[in-house]
Amino acid sequence: MKKVLLILAILTMLTSTAFGGAALPAGSGGGAGGDSTARVGGTGAINTPHALALGQGKFAFSYHDLTSDITLSQASFGVDGRLEIGLTSYNLGKTGETTYGNVKYQLMKETMATPAIAVGMLDITDKYGRNYYVAGTKTVPVLDARVTLGTYGRGDNKVFGSIEKTFSVLPGGKNLFPATTVKLEYDGEDTNYGLSLSTLPGLRIDAGSRNEHGYIGATYTFN
Repeated sequence: MKKVLLILAILTMLTSTAFGGAALPAGSGGGAGGDSTARVGGTGAINTPHALALGQGKFAFSYHDLTSDITLSQASFGVDGRLEIGLTSYNLGKTGETTYGNVKYQLMKETMATPAIAVGMLDITDKYGRNYYVAGTKTVPVLDARVTLGTYGRGDNKVFGSIEKTFSVLPGGKNLFPATTVKLEYDGEDTNYGLSLSTLPGLRIDAGSRNEHGYIGATYTFN
């Protein structure tokens, strides 16, 4: 399953180059689901980041139950449409709390022929184990889906990838209820999947399976 996901991601990126793809509006966050926060920190799919950044002046706050005794709170801020900073805080129940900072910078915006490219750092103070990543994200018109491929700077399993596709019954309503984004990713160790449902303006409800455990939560984005 892991290899299948990565191969599919590579093929869809190649397909997007061959058929062309519209550039994302500046500061759009990538359309529906683009402002959802990754569990590792910052905006992304489920556990993995993507190459999109929050728009200038945008905030994203999220809260998720990961297991029966672990919760996760995150806050991210878009500084200028390329630079994104944030905090990630795990409440580990009886073992206490883990909090660290993250940063992402979008080197290239997505164009008709090329993906968005971003670099980032998790746990910038190296309190628990700093890591780096580079990611590329491309919208694939043929599939109407967003594909991300990336690699971490540390660890045995460095390569990650994700595919996100939004379904909506309303024309042009990919950020309106009941638009739902389906997510599938390989985070370097596990294959994760989930759904992100648009409800009120800026509010998304998330649920799925992460590292063989269910999760549920919400992300709220505003200017």
